[in-house]
This record gives sequence, C-alpha cells and structure tokens, in this order.
Amino acid sequence: TAIIDHHKMGYMLRAYVLISVTSHVTGARGKVMDFLMGKEDILSIHGVAGNVDMIIELQARDMEHFTDLVIGQIYGHKYVVNSTSYIFLDSRR
Repeated sequence: TAIIDHHKMGYMLRAYVLISVTSHVTGARGKVMDFLMGKEDILSIHGVAGNVDMIIELQARDMEHFTDLVIGQIYGHKYVVNSTSYIFLDSRR
C-alpha cells in the first residue's frame, strides 16, 4: 500500500464538503456524483442518508484553488442546491 504525501504534491489544504442536490430532478444525485468522479482533486465521494446527499473529501493547493473547486465548480453545478465545507486544521493517521 502506498502512502501519498499530499503536501509534497503541492496540496496544502484538505476539506470535507457536504453537498445537497435538488430533489426535483430524477437522477440528479447520480449526475452530481458522476461529475465529481471526473475531478482529480476529489479524493472520495460518499452518498449518505441524513440532512445531506453526499460527503466528499477534496484537496486544494491553496484557498484560491479551494474557492474555485467549491464555489466555481461544485456549487456551480446546476443540481447542487447547498454545500457546507469543513477545512482540516490537522490530522492523525
């Protein structure tokens, strides 16, 4: 198993983003997940039950890159109606 050092790769910021998609379009959740699968900065995508539809983990080079990913690309998707971000301050393991 390889251990990837994201910092050495130039990614200084990691975050979880909780995403809600429209309930008015059949298949919207799957379309958003497919869209996210095409983004190399998305580390994982999890469909969940609860107040949101999915939780993703992403990496960004800096705050400008993070803002583009979350506001420009993810929240800009026509089926995404809400997102909440949690930026990692530190991690263990």
